Amino acid sequence: MLENKPTQARAAIKNAPWLSVIVPVYNTSRYLRKCLDSILGQSLRDFEMILVNDGSTDDSGEICAQYAARDQRIRLFTKENGGLFQTRIYGLARARGTFFTFCDSDDYYCRSDAFALLRRKLEEQPCDAVQFGFINRYRHVQMRGMAPEPFLCKDEARFTNEEFPAILCGYWDGSHLTTTVWDKLYHRRLAADLPDPDHAGRLFQGEDVVLNLHFLENCRSMLFLPDRLYAYRQTSGGTRRYSRSTIPDLDRVSRYQLRFLARWPGEEKARIQRKIYVNLAGWIFPKIQSALQSLPEAEVRSVLQADLSLPSVLEARQFFAEHPEESWEAAELLRRGDPDEYIRRARQRNRKHRVRKWLRNALRNTV
Repeated sequence: MLENKPTQARAAIKNAPWLSVIVPVYNTSRYLRKCLDSILGQSLRDFEMILVNDGSTDDSGEICAQYAARDQRIRLFTKENGGLFQTRIYGLARARGTFFTFCDSDDYYCRSDAFALLRRKLEEQPCDAVQFGFINRYRHVQMRGMAPEPFLCKDEARFTNEEFPAILCGYWDGSHLTTTVWDKLYHRRLAADLPDPDHAGRLFQGEDVVLNLHFLENCRSMLFLPDRLYAYRQTSGGTRRYSRSTIPDLDRVSRYQLRFLARWPGEEKARIQRKIYVNLAGWIFPKIQSALQSLPEAEVRSVLQADLSLPSVLEARQFFAEHPEESWEAAELLRRGDPDEYIRRARQRNRKHRVRKWLRNALRNTV
Protein backbone atom coordinates (compact mmCIF):
# COMPACT_ATOMS: atom_id res chain seq x y z
CA MET A 1 0.00 0.00 0.00
CA LEU A 2 1.05 3.59 -0.57
CA GLU A 3 2.09 5.46 2.53
CA ASN A 4 -0.01 8.40 3.66
CA LYS A 5 0.17 11.37 1.31
CA PRO A 6 2.30 14.16 2.82
CA THR A 7 0.78 17.59 3.30
CA GLN A 8 1.54 20.49 1.02
CA ALA A 9 3.20 22.18 4.01
CA ARG A 10 6.33 20.18 3.23
CA ALA A 11 7.01 22.55 0.35
CA ALA A 12 7.52 25.35 2.86
CA ILE A 13 9.97 23.56 5.16
CA LYS A 14 12.68 25.87 6.43
CA ASN A 15 16.03 25.48 4.68
CA ALA A 16 14.41 23.58 1.83
CA PRO A 17 16.79 22.86 -1.07
CA TRP A 18 16.73 24.91 -4.24
CA LEU A 19 16.04 21.84 -6.39
CA SER A 20 14.33 18.47 -6.03
CA VAL A 21 15.42 15.79 -8.53
CA ILE A 22 12.79 13.06 -8.72
CA VAL A 23 14.07 9.68 -9.92
CA PRO A 24 11.49 6.89 -10.40
CA VAL A 25 13.25 3.51 -10.35
CA TYR A 26 12.00 0.23 -11.77
CA ASN A 27 14.35 -2.60 -12.79
CA THR A 28 17.13 -0.42 -14.20
CA SER A 29 20.07 -1.82 -12.23
CA ARG A 30 22.17 -1.95 -15.41
CA TYR A 31 22.08 1.84 -15.79
CA LEU A 32 21.16 3.11 -12.32
CA ARG A 33 24.63 3.80 -10.92
CA LYS A 34 25.56 6.04 -13.85
CA CYS A 35 22.29 7.93 -13.43
CA LEU A 36 22.81 8.51 -9.69
CA ASP A 37 26.50 9.38 -10.09
CA SER A 38 25.63 12.00 -12.70
CA ILE A 39 23.30 13.68 -10.18
CA LEU A 40 25.57 13.43 -7.14
CA GLY A 41 28.50 14.66 -9.23
CA GLN A 42 26.85 18.01 -9.97
CA SER A 43 28.93 21.06 -9.05
CA LEU A 44 25.86 22.70 -7.50
CA ARG A 45 25.07 20.85 -4.29
CA ASP A 46 21.90 22.63 -3.12
CA PHE A 47 19.49 19.86 -4.14
CA GLU A 48 17.75 16.79 -2.82
CA MET A 49 17.28 13.54 -4.72
CA ILE A 50 13.92 11.82 -4.33
CA LEU A 51 14.48 8.15 -5.17
CA VAL A 52 11.26 6.16 -5.56
CA ASN A 53 11.74 2.42 -5.93
CA ASP A 54 8.55 1.40 -7.76
CA GLY A 55 8.53 -2.25 -6.71
CA SER A 56 11.71 -3.28 -8.57
CA THR A 57 12.40 -7.03 -8.78
CA ASP A 58 16.08 -6.76 -9.75
CA ASP A 59 18.97 -5.22 -7.78
CA SER A 60 17.73 -1.65 -8.19
CA GLY A 61 16.37 -1.46 -4.63
CA GLU A 62 19.70 -2.53 -3.14
CA ILE A 63 21.59 0.01 -5.25
CA CYS A 64 19.20 2.78 -4.14
CA ALA A 65 19.71 1.80 -0.48
CA GLN A 66 23.50 1.83 -0.85
CA TYR A 67 23.50 5.34 -2.31
CA ALA A 68 20.96 6.68 0.22
CA ALA A 69 23.11 5.38 3.10
CA ARG A 70 26.13 7.39 2.01
CA ASP A 71 24.60 10.74 0.97
CA GLN A 72 22.12 12.64 3.14
CA ARG A 73 20.75 14.53 0.14
CA ILE A 74 19.05 11.32 -1.02
CA ARG A 75 15.59 10.50 0.32
CA LEU A 76 14.54 6.95 -0.57
CA PHE A 77 10.95 5.74 -0.79
CA THR A 78 9.80 2.24 -1.67
CA LYS A 79 6.30 1.38 -2.82
CA GLU A 80 4.32 -1.19 -4.73
CA ASN A 81 4.61 -1.04 -8.50
CA GLY A 82 2.29 1.58 -9.92
CA GLY A 83 3.94 2.70 -13.13
CA LEU A 84 5.92 5.79 -14.13
CA PHE A 85 3.01 8.25 -14.12
CA GLN A 86 1.94 7.45 -10.58
CA THR A 87 5.53 7.19 -9.33
CA ARG A 88 6.47 10.63 -10.61
CA ILE A 89 3.47 12.15 -8.83
CA TYR A 90 4.27 10.15 -5.69
CA GLY A 91 7.84 11.49 -5.66
CA LEU A 92 6.79 15.06 -6.39
CA ALA A 93 4.32 15.00 -3.47
CA ARG A 94 7.32 14.40 -1.20
CA ALA A 95 9.64 16.98 -2.76
CA ARG A 96 10.67 20.11 -0.83
CA GLY A 97 12.62 22.10 -3.40
CA THR A 98 11.70 25.51 -4.80
CA PHE A 99 12.16 23.97 -8.24
CA PHE A 100 11.83 20.36 -9.34
CA THR A 101 12.87 18.19 -12.26
CA PHE A 102 12.68 14.53 -13.26
CA CYS A 103 15.41 12.11 -14.26
CA ASP A 104 14.58 8.65 -15.58
CA SER A 105 16.74 6.02 -13.91
CA ASP A 106 18.22 4.72 -17.18
CA ASP A 107 19.22 8.24 -18.27
CA TYR A 108 21.88 10.60 -16.92
CA TYR A 109 23.12 14.20 -16.97
CA CYS A 110 25.91 14.61 -19.50
CA ARG A 111 27.29 17.78 -17.89
CA SER A 112 28.41 18.12 -14.29
CA ASP A 113 27.48 21.83 -14.29
CA ALA A 114 23.88 21.22 -15.47
CA PHE A 115 22.22 22.35 -12.21
CA ALA A 116 24.62 25.26 -11.75
CA LEU A 117 23.93 26.49 -15.27
CA LEU A 118 20.17 26.27 -14.75
CA ARG A 119 20.34 28.19 -11.48
CA ARG A 120 22.52 30.89 -13.03
CA LYS A 121 20.14 31.29 -15.96
CA LEU A 122 17.15 31.54 -13.63
CA GLU A 123 18.88 34.20 -11.56
CA GLU A 124 19.54 36.16 -14.76
CA GLN A 125 16.04 35.58 -16.17
CA PRO A 126 13.54 34.64 -13.41
CA CYS A 127 10.68 32.55 -14.81
CA ASP A 128 8.35 29.66 -13.98
CA ALA A 129 10.06 26.92 -16.01
CA VAL A 130 13.10 26.12 -18.14
CA GLN A 131 13.46 23.71 -21.04
CA PHE A 132 16.98 22.56 -21.96
CA GLY A 133 18.56 20.51 -24.73
CA PHE A 134 19.42 16.84 -24.61
CA ILE A 135 21.39 14.10 -26.32
CA ASN A 136 19.56 11.01 -27.55
CA ARG A 137 21.51 7.79 -27.10
CA TYR A 138 20.32 4.67 -28.89
CA ARG A 139 22.38 1.50 -28.40
CA HIS A 140 25.89 2.47 -29.52
CA VAL A 141 24.78 5.44 -31.62
CA GLN A 142 24.76 8.95 -30.22
CA MET A 143 22.33 11.38 -31.80
CA ARG A 144 21.77 14.98 -30.86
CA GLY A 145 18.30 15.81 -29.62
CA MET A 146 16.39 18.72 -31.06
CA ALA A 147 17.18 21.89 -29.14
CA PRO A 148 15.78 25.38 -29.79
CA GLU A 149 17.77 28.56 -29.99
CA PRO A 150 17.85 30.55 -26.74
CA PHE A 151 14.42 32.07 -26.25
CA LEU A 152 12.64 33.65 -23.30
CA CYS A 153 8.86 33.64 -23.40
CA LYS A 154 7.78 36.13 -20.73
CA ASP A 155 4.37 36.99 -22.20
CA GLU A 156 1.75 34.75 -20.58
CA ALA A 157 -0.68 35.15 -23.50
CA ARG A 158 2.07 34.29 -25.98
CA PHE A 159 3.02 31.15 -24.06
CA THR A 160 -0.64 30.11 -23.81
CA ASN A 161 -1.33 30.57 -27.50
CA GLU A 162 1.98 29.62 -29.13
CA GLU A 163 3.63 27.06 -26.83
CA PHE A 164 1.00 25.30 -24.69
CA PRO A 165 -0.98 23.97 -27.73
CA ALA A 166 1.95 21.60 -28.38
CA ILE A 167 0.87 19.77 -25.21
CA LEU A 168 -2.82 19.97 -26.10
CA CYS A 169 -2.38 18.17 -29.40
CA GLY A 170 1.11 16.65 -29.42
CA TYR A 171 2.43 18.87 -32.23
CA TRP A 172 2.03 22.55 -32.96
CA ASP A 173 3.63 24.49 -35.81
CA GLY A 174 6.44 26.71 -34.62
CA SER A 175 6.33 25.67 -30.97
CA HIS A 176 9.59 25.43 -29.03
CA LEU A 177 7.95 23.13 -26.48
CA THR A 178 8.60 19.39 -26.25
CA THR A 179 6.13 17.04 -24.57
CA THR A 180 8.71 15.39 -22.27
CA VAL A 181 9.25 16.26 -18.58
CA TRP A 182 12.89 15.18 -18.11
CA ASP A 183 14.20 18.11 -20.19
CA LYS A 184 12.51 20.73 -18.01
CA LEU A 185 12.85 22.46 -14.66
CA TYR A 186 9.62 23.66 -13.02
CA HIS A 187 8.79 26.04 -10.20
CA ARG A 188 7.04 24.37 -7.28
CA ARG A 189 3.85 26.40 -7.74
CA LEU A 190 3.18 24.70 -11.10
CA ALA A 191 2.54 21.39 -9.29
CA ALA A 192 -0.37 22.70 -7.22
CA ASP A 193 -3.21 20.88 -9.00
CA LEU A 194 -1.80 17.40 -9.62
CA PRO A 195 -3.95 14.28 -9.14
CA ASP A 196 -3.57 12.44 -5.86
CA PRO A 197 -0.93 9.70 -6.39
CA ASP A 198 -3.29 7.12 -4.86
CA HIS A 199 -5.74 7.74 -7.71
CA ALA A 200 -3.38 8.61 -10.55
CA GLY A 201 -3.83 5.26 -12.29
CA ARG A 202 -1.48 3.67 -14.80
CA LEU A 203 -0.32 5.04 -18.11
CA PHE A 204 2.14 3.05 -20.20
CA GLN A 205 2.67 5.90 -22.64
CA GLY A 206 1.67 9.54 -22.80
CA GLU A 207 2.36 10.22 -19.11
CA ASP A 208 4.69 13.11 -19.97
CA VAL A 209 1.93 14.83 -21.93
CA VAL A 210 -0.54 14.52 -19.04
CA LEU A 211 1.96 15.85 -16.49
CA ASN A 212 2.84 18.81 -18.69
CA LEU A 213 -0.85 19.59 -19.18
CA HIS A 214 -1.01 20.09 -15.41
CA PHE A 215 2.38 21.78 -14.97
CA LEU A 216 2.21 24.24 -17.86
CA GLU A 217 -1.45 25.25 -17.90
CA ASN A 218 -0.68 28.10 -15.49
CA CYS A 219 2.88 28.78 -16.64
CA ARG A 220 3.43 32.52 -17.13
CA SER A 221 7.02 32.49 -18.40
CA MET A 222 9.46 29.92 -19.77
CA LEU A 223 13.10 29.99 -20.79
CA PHE A 224 14.19 27.73 -23.67
CA LEU A 225 17.91 26.85 -23.67
CA PRO A 226 19.92 25.11 -26.41
CA ASP A 227 22.45 23.73 -23.89
CA ARG A 228 22.42 19.91 -23.98
CA LEU A 229 22.46 18.86 -20.35
CA TYR A 230 20.69 15.48 -20.36
CA ALA A 231 21.28 12.15 -22.06
CA TYR A 232 18.12 10.25 -22.95
CA ARG A 233 18.87 6.56 -23.34
CA GLN A 234 16.56 4.94 -25.87
CA THR A 235 16.88 1.29 -24.90
CA SER A 236 14.67 -0.06 -27.68
CA GLY A 237 13.00 1.12 -30.84
CA GLY A 238 9.67 -0.38 -29.79
CA THR A 239 7.32 2.03 -31.57
CA ARG A 240 6.30 -0.63 -34.09
CA ARG A 241 5.65 -3.38 -31.53
CA TYR A 242 2.09 -4.20 -30.56
CA SER A 243 0.85 -3.48 -27.07
CA ARG A 244 -2.71 -3.96 -25.85
CA SER A 245 -2.40 -0.81 -23.76
CA THR A 246 -1.55 1.55 -26.64
CA ILE A 247 -5.02 2.61 -27.74
CA PRO A 248 -6.53 2.64 -24.21
CA ASP A 249 -3.61 4.84 -23.11
CA LEU A 250 -4.10 7.13 -26.10
CA ASP A 251 -7.77 7.33 -25.22
CA ARG A 252 -6.97 8.39 -21.64
CA VAL A 253 -4.40 10.94 -22.80
CA SER A 254 -6.83 12.31 -25.40
CA ARG A 255 -9.50 12.70 -22.74
CA TYR A 256 -7.05 14.73 -20.64
CA GLN A 257 -6.20 16.86 -23.67
CA LEU A 258 -9.85 17.46 -24.55
CA ARG A 259 -10.62 18.35 -20.92
CA PHE A 260 -7.84 20.96 -20.83
CA LEU A 261 -8.82 22.17 -24.29
CA ALA A 262 -12.39 22.85 -23.10
CA ARG A 263 -11.09 25.53 -20.68
CA TRP A 264 -8.20 26.76 -22.83
CA PRO A 265 -8.69 30.44 -23.80
CA GLY A 266 -7.11 30.15 -27.27
CA GLU A 267 -8.96 30.72 -30.52
CA GLU A 268 -7.98 27.60 -32.49
CA LYS A 269 -9.85 24.96 -30.52
CA ALA A 270 -11.34 23.32 -33.62
CA ARG A 271 -7.91 22.91 -35.21
CA ILE A 272 -6.44 21.40 -32.04
CA GLN A 273 -9.42 19.09 -31.57
CA ARG A 274 -8.98 17.81 -35.13
CA LYS A 275 -5.30 17.06 -34.45
CA ILE A 276 -6.27 14.99 -31.40
CA TYR A 277 -8.72 12.94 -33.46
CA VAL A 278 -6.28 12.58 -36.35
CA ASN A 279 -3.67 11.26 -33.91
CA LEU A 280 -6.10 8.61 -32.64
CA ALA A 281 -7.06 7.52 -36.15
CA GLY A 282 -3.44 7.43 -37.23
CA TRP A 283 -2.44 5.10 -34.39
CA ILE A 284 -5.18 2.48 -34.63
CA PHE A 285 -4.47 1.12 -38.11
CA PRO A 286 -0.69 0.45 -37.72
CA LYS A 287 -1.34 -1.14 -34.32
CA ILE A 288 -3.75 -3.57 -35.99
CA GLN A 289 -1.08 -4.35 -38.57
CA SER A 290 1.33 -5.10 -35.74
CA ALA A 291 -1.21 -7.15 -33.77
CA LEU A 292 -1.89 -9.45 -36.72
CA GLN A 293 1.76 -10.48 -36.72
CA SER A 294 1.56 -11.90 -33.17
CA LEU A 295 -2.09 -12.63 -32.28
CA PRO A 296 -4.87 -14.82 -33.75
CA GLU A 297 -7.33 -12.91 -35.91
CA ALA A 298 -10.24 -13.56 -33.54
CA GLU A 299 -8.30 -12.03 -30.65
CA VAL A 300 -7.32 -9.01 -32.75
CA ARG A 301 -10.98 -8.50 -33.66
CA SER A 302 -12.03 -8.66 -30.01
CA VAL A 303 -9.38 -6.14 -28.92
CA LEU A 304 -10.25 -3.83 -31.82
CA GLN A 305 -13.96 -3.91 -30.98
CA ALA A 306 -13.10 -2.82 -27.42
CA ASP A 307 -10.77 -0.08 -28.67
CA LEU A 308 -13.40 1.30 -31.06
CA SER A 309 -15.83 1.76 -28.16
CA LEU A 310 -13.46 3.87 -26.03
CA PRO A 311 -14.81 7.39 -25.26
CA SER A 312 -12.26 9.47 -27.21
CA VAL A 313 -12.28 7.01 -30.10
CA LEU A 314 -16.08 7.29 -30.30
CA GLU A 315 -15.72 11.09 -30.37
CA ALA A 316 -13.17 10.78 -33.16
CA ARG A 317 -15.49 8.47 -35.14
CA GLN A 318 -18.26 11.05 -34.78
CA PHE A 319 -15.91 13.80 -35.92
CA PHE A 320 -14.94 11.93 -39.09
CA ALA A 321 -18.58 11.05 -39.74
CA GLU A 322 -19.33 14.78 -39.72
CA HIS A 323 -16.32 15.56 -41.94
CA PRO A 324 -16.50 13.36 -45.06
CA GLU A 325 -13.78 15.49 -46.66
CA GLU A 326 -11.31 13.63 -44.42
CA SER A 327 -10.76 10.89 -46.99
CA TRP A 328 -7.39 9.40 -46.01
CA GLU A 329 -7.31 5.70 -45.22
CA ALA A 330 -7.11 5.76 -41.42
CA ALA A 331 -9.92 8.33 -41.20
CA GLU A 332 -12.13 6.28 -43.54
CA LEU A 333 -11.52 3.14 -41.50
CA LEU A 334 -12.33 4.86 -38.21
CA ARG A 335 -15.43 6.46 -39.72
CA ARG A 336 -16.74 3.03 -40.72
CA GLY A 337 -15.68 1.39 -37.48
CA ASP A 338 -15.77 -2.09 -39.05
CA PRO A 339 -13.26 -4.50 -37.41
CA ASP A 340 -13.39 -6.86 -40.42
CA GLU A 341 -12.45 -4.05 -42.80
CA TYR A 342 -9.60 -2.98 -40.54
CA ILE A 343 -8.26 -6.53 -40.51
CA ARG A 344 -8.67 -7.00 -44.27
CA ARG A 345 -6.79 -3.76 -45.04
CA ALA A 346 -4.11 -4.50 -42.45
CA ARG A 347 -3.46 -7.99 -43.88
CA GLN A 348 -3.28 -6.50 -47.36
CA ARG A 349 -0.78 -3.87 -46.20
CA ASN A 350 1.30 -6.49 -44.37
CA ARG A 351 1.49 -8.66 -47.50
CA LYS A 352 2.70 -5.69 -49.55
CA HIS A 353 5.30 -4.92 -46.90
CA ARG A 354 6.58 -8.51 -46.94
CA VAL A 355 6.81 -8.49 -50.75
CA ARG A 356 8.74 -5.20 -50.74
CA LYS A 357 11.09 -6.56 -48.08
CA TRP A 358 11.65 -9.75 -50.09
CA LEU A 359 12.39 -7.71 -53.24
CA ARG A 360 14.88 -5.48 -51.40
CA ASN A 361 16.70 -8.53 -50.03
CA ALA A 362 16.71 -10.23 -53.45
CA LEU A 363 18.13 -7.12 -55.14
CA ARG A 364 20.75 -6.73 -52.42
CA ASN A 365 21.88 -10.33 -52.89
CA THR A 366 22.23 -9.95 -56.67
CA VAL A 367 24.49 -6.90 -56.50
